[in-house]
Amino acid sequence: MDGDHGAAWFWDPEIPERSPGVMEYGCSLFLGWRPGIVPHLAAFLVLTGLSMAEGDTLVSVDYEIFGKVQGVFFRKYTQAEGKKLGLVGWVQNTDRGTVQGQLQGPISKVRSMQEWLEKRGSPKSHIDSANFNNEKAISKLDYSDFQIVK
Repeated sequence: MDGDHGAAWFWDPEIPERSPGVMEYGCSLFLGWRPGIVPHLAAFLVLTGLSMAEGDTLVSVDYEIFGKVQGVFFRKYTQAEGKKLGLVGWVQNTDRGTVQGQLQGPISKVRSMQEWLEKRGSPKSHIDSANFNNEKAISKLDYSDFQIVK
């Protein structure tokens, strides 16, 4: 690795020396395009347990938010944030003083929304806790929009 400043090169069976196709700096993976690199990248991802399409996986998750979440426009802000992230689902107040609903969309966007529900919420809300249940992968979305249920 002389002169590489810590780069780790992955061996390509077609090129006995270091492969210019894939190198790793810490946790970041950099790809240099060259013919035939895709099968080697796919093998690398399989061996490391990573997935090329993980961010594209659609998921559905139910949620319930506890705290001062009624009378503070929590549902309206939740709907707006969900739409901003491109999610679908619904949100409603409960008789228990909580807000509940369901999120559906790409897993990375759902994770962002879960963090928003757990830590941010509407400006005047105070979130004590958030429960997320029944998470599952789905093949298609069950909703076409993000609705406030009355």
